[in-house]
Amino acid sequence: MNQPQLAPDKPDLIIYCQKWCDYMHHLVNMLQELGWSFMFIDLRFNHKAGQELISVLGKPVPLPVLEFGGQYYVKPELAELPDLLKEGRGFRFFRGIDGSKT
Repeated sequence: MNQPQLAPDKPDLIIYCQKWCDYMHHLVNMLQELGWSFMFIDLRFNHKAGQELISVLGKPVPLPVLEFGGQYYVKPELAELPDLLKEGRGFRFFRGIDGSKT
């Protein structure tokens, strides 16, 4: 298995966050195990990226947000992530602020 990169030139996905939580630890471990490249954009230090997310998702922006295949996804369920990534389909759903799948 290839070692994943934390800041590759062209990552498979981007994780927008502000702080670490249990979800983030599990997400990163899972991505590393699956060999996916990813990078972090910490919105505390990248205000431009934060404004772009607000323009797409509205305010407030629930975090973390994953960008994959040109789409934004709010905290997708970790249990579904490995199969979706392995199949190369991306994420099937956007999790809304209220937790509903759309």
